[in-house]
Amino acid sequence: MVNRHYVEVLGPLLERAKATGQLSPGADLDAFLALLMLVLPHLVMASANPELDAVLGLGRNTRRDSEHAVDRLLEVFRHGLGRA
Repeated sequence: MVNRHYVEVLGPLLERAKATGQLSPGADLDAFLALLMLVLPHLVMASANPELDAVLGLGRNTRRDSEHAVDRLLEVFRHGLGRA
């Protein structure tokens, strides 16, 4: 149910972003959507269960530290799929 919701909401959002030049023309939207479907639930669960994230430390640090970790993940998406 949740995955279908992600596809229904994020799919058109990604298509619009690509059409308006916010994503690289060569961005693989299906792969991007699949990555988001993996990352988003992890972010939610890791903030309440520190043992789920051994790399970024989500849920173990201050809110500011967690926000920084999320920003780091977003940068990966920006560099990989953003405008060239």
